[in-house]
Amino acid sequence: MEAVGPIYQMAFLAVPTASYRLTYGADVTEPPQYDTAALTAALGRGFALFSAKLGPQTPTAASGQPARLNVRVFLNNPIVLGTVVCVLVAVLAWGLFHASRRIEQLPKDES
Repeated sequence: MEAVGPIYQMAFLAVPTASYRLTYGADVTEPPQYDTAALTAALGRGFALFSAKLGPQTPTAASGQPARLNVRVFLNNPIVLGTVVCVLVAVLAWGLFHASRRIEQLPKDES
């Protein structure tokens, strides 16, 4: 029998004496951004490639808990950005209005 579906491969540049743990799940709120140019350049330098297998799955302490608030996602929200821009434009207009009123109150130049 043969499985049908996508095949995923991963390239990981690791220190040989270090121990690593792979954590995965759906707690990520934004997609990762990979620097594929740096990865391709590093793999082209002749690093030794090894095949590895995952060990048994063990749940972490954070599994099943809601994701933490991500400030970057909050600030990139179009509604939040639009509100901030509108408030800043209103503050700028208020400041310009009051500055123009103060200019009218300045003494006239007699030259």
